Amino acid sequence: FGPNWAPAAPLLVSLAGLIVFLSLFEVLRSYAVASKLIRLLLVARMS
Repeated sequence: FGPNWAPAAPLLVSLAGLIVFLSLFEVLRSYAVASKLIRLLLVARMS
């Protein structure tokens, strides 16, 4: 990306875990929707 992005590197590193977690969560949510497990998804979200 070049030297312009150097100050943002620590922020990107700290957000990497969040980005990976949200991607996995979206995959699981899509599977639950496709499998019609919406109730299970809502119960898990409330707890």
